[in-house]
Amino acid sequence: MEDYERKYYVPWKDEPTFKIPHGEKSHFMAHCCEFEELKTEKKLADFGYLVTHGYDLVAGVREYLTDRPEYHTSICQAFVEYLEYLHGDIASFIAVYNMDGVISLDQMVELCSKEVAQRYFLDYEKDYRSGEYRRVPSIKDAPAWEEDKIGKLVKQSGKSLAELLLLTTEEMLQMVEEFG
Repeated sequence: MEDYERKYYVPWKDEPTFKIPHGEKSHFMAHCCEFEELKTEKKLADFGYLVTHGYDLVAGVREYLTDRPEYHTSICQAFVEYLEYLHGDIASFIAVYNMDGVISLDQMVELCSKEVAQRYFLDYEKDYRSGEYRRVPSIKDAPAWEEDKIGKLVKQSGKSLAELLLLTTEEMLQMVEEFG
């Protein structure tokens, strides 16, 4: 597990307990100072490491919301930002569907979990102090989805735009292959 144990696990527990690096606020609360300080790719790479090692991101968000229900909108905005990063501009429709109650926060978080699990990998980065290379979590880029192709898929597949937006990249690629 290399040096990730210190970063992602709570050391004083008998069983490994996950923690979100830099705190939940930096990953869940859109537009707060802590959220803005970290790059989106970095936050998604953290999620990638966590979900590929068994962390339930949906449960983590729910737990965070338990004591802070007034932050629901801010958390939704954070996950819309993540999905826009992962799916491109087409995912901005997710914000509208979320406001209309068609797509729930749980669905957005679950989609984000699936996406980062598919794209997560360990990359090598040079440490500027020591000059040595170390492994760091990263997220692979996804194909860009064009609005006209999504519109064509809606017509051909019989699925709604909301249903298509909730597909993972892998599922979307299968749809593209099937319906051309």
